[in-house]
This record gives sequence, C-alpha cells and structure tokens, in this order.
Amino acid sequence: MINVGYGCDPERTNEVESMLKAELEKFKAEGASVEEVEAVKSILTERHQLALDNNSYWIFYILDAYKAYKADRAFHEGGGEGVGRDGRLPSRAEFVDNEAASHSTDRVAIHIEPLDPEVVRSTVTEVFPLEGSLSLTLLPEVAPEVMVAEEPGAEGRTGVSQQGAEVISSL
Repeated sequence: MINVGYGCDPERTNEVESMLKAELEKFKAEGASVEEVEAVKSILTERHQLALDNNSYWIFYILDAYKAYKADRAFHEGGGEGVGRDGRLPSRAEFVDNEAASHSTDRVAIHIEPLDPEVVRSTVTEVFPLEGSLSLTLLPEVAPEVMVAEEPGAEGRTGVSQQGAEVISSL
C-alpha cells in the first residue's frame, strides 16, 4: 500500500484528489521525459551522499537489519531454506553488517543508475493502481474565536484560526 498525503482547503479536497488521480493516470500513459528522470537520479544520488554522513540514516538501516535478522531466523526455524554465501546461516553481527553494507554508495547507485523513463512509468503503473483506492480526509476542528491584540489598534477585534484539511490517499 502506498500513501499519498497532502494538505489543502477543506472545500477543495475532492478537486485536489481528482487532480492527483488525473496526474497519476497521465503519468501512467505518458511517463516522464529523459530530462526529468535524469534530474531525479541526480537528486537521489546527492541526497544519498548526504545521508551517508548522518547517523540517523545508519541507525535506521541497522535497526531494520536487526528486525530482518529476526524474521530471517524465524523463516529458517519454520523450515524455510537458504543459507549464507558460505553455506551456513550468518551470525546476527554478520547479518546486520551485510545488510547495512548493502546501503553503501555503490549499492544504492546500482539501484539508481538503471532508472529510465520506461522503468519509472512501468513501476508507477504497477505500484499505483487506482481501482480500490481509499481516500481519507481529516478535517480541522472549528477553532474558537480568538482575540487579536498583538497588532497596534487591534483591540476588540476577533479572528478565527483557519487550517487546511489533511488528505491521505491509500493507493
């Protein structure tokens, strides 16, 4: 399931949701240009390079690797097949090290570099089926009137806090 979230004026939620779905359908039919894909690849590569210097990036993947290790062990204990490269199940430390290493610059570049307009279009077509999608709209509570006294001469005026709606579409 893919979630797409956005904020907008509560009275425009249906309009914005229709526009989102129309853009997805258009993208499925036409895809992206080579220039758009190259720009995205450049951004992804740059962001990944920056992330490598951030401890929270590595903590996420290390914690994820620990969870994957537990799932892998449960799979093997349940009769699942498969072993490490050397014919044995890796220790937790080896497993986590291998999983974290799989997120190195070279490894991620392998996933980014092959992207082309057709790969992106077919992935969007596969990942965003609009049939059976669900849309939830979270409307803000009506805020009470508040006194506006911060501005000179505003004594006695009132205002109402206005917030937008949060829309989450699960595609």
